[in-house]
Amino acid sequence: PISAEKRDNILEAISVHSDKEYNGNNILCKILMDADKGDGLGSWGMIRGICFLIYPNHLEIKESDVNIHQITSQIITDSKKDNIEILYDIAKWQYEYYDMLQLKSSRDLFKNEFKYTKQLKEQLEEIIFS
Repeated sequence: PISAEKRDNILEAISVHSDKEYNGNNILCKILMDADKGDGLGSWGMIRGICFLIYPNHLEIKESDVNIHQITSQIITDSKKDNIEILYDIAKWQYEYYDMLQLKSSRDLFKNEFKYTKQLKEQLEEIIFS
């Protein structure tokens, strides 16, 4: 059995993990929120967004696939013009996640995913706004 305090901390973390901000002191909330945001960054976050918004029920990519960056780039290359704007919206949404990270260790952990997201966002801006 766990104490009522630990149980309450766990329940709080679950309830706020997808919020944009957290100003409390519960470290578990900060860790879980950062894990949730970090999971949305980078190429895997883009793939999830693509699956959800553009290709629901049509795209199955396993996380064991070692060419995820290549797959993401190919999907972007193959996308219709309409989808490019959706991809840009996904990239903008992901871009904001990095600033939402609560802990410095999380920012360090997810810096490469953020770099990928930033580069992708800039590439899509060139396509859309040029």
